[in-house]
Amino acid sequence: MSSSEIPQLPDWRIRGRVLARKVLGPQAVLETLPGMALDEARNFPDEWGRRPSGLAKRLANQYGQFALGEFVEFGVSAMHKEDPRYYRLGQGTAIGRTGHVFKNTFLSHPSDGSAGMKLAVGRMVGVYGSWGIATRWLPYSQQTWSSFVLYGSIGMLTKTGVNALREFWPDARRRLFHKK
Repeated sequence: MSSSEIPQLPDWRIRGRVLARKVLGPQAVLETLPGMALDEARNFPDEWGRRPSGLAKRLANQYGQFALGEFVEFGVSAMHKEDPRYYRLGQGTAIGRTGHVFKNTFLSHPSDGSAGMKLAVGRMVGVYGSWGIATRWLPYSQQTWSSFVLYGSIGMLTKTGVNALREFWPDARRRLFHKK
């Protein structure tokens, strides 16, 4: 999709719908459950243990960070006049489309519909900010700068992976299920 085809975000009502769809829709599952399962498999943080209460804390932690990050991104992207949505390219080579995925994770279209792209400040502040805030409820062992950088970077890679699913899954689904 070219910049001229990007729909404008004219008001807070539409932004609110985008936010609600992210926080309550499939993206919440895609970004929360795998992280919880990985944390449970490696018993992270180990202070929470392997009891059902530890699993519940891991799920609440993952969803809390996800939702918090989306709300922070919502506010910062609105102030920075960014469109927080991912726009699928849907055509071209796999390498070109993969480049599009990375570009559209770290850059965003202006929300006024003008041409070009700019740094996705809202997305980055949302991802790193949610981890920074989460350190307040995580065990003390996780309240370090190295944890902040590591897990914030993993969060950005997760956003990239979700965008890759948005880009490639419709084509894969059509091929797998023979839909024309």
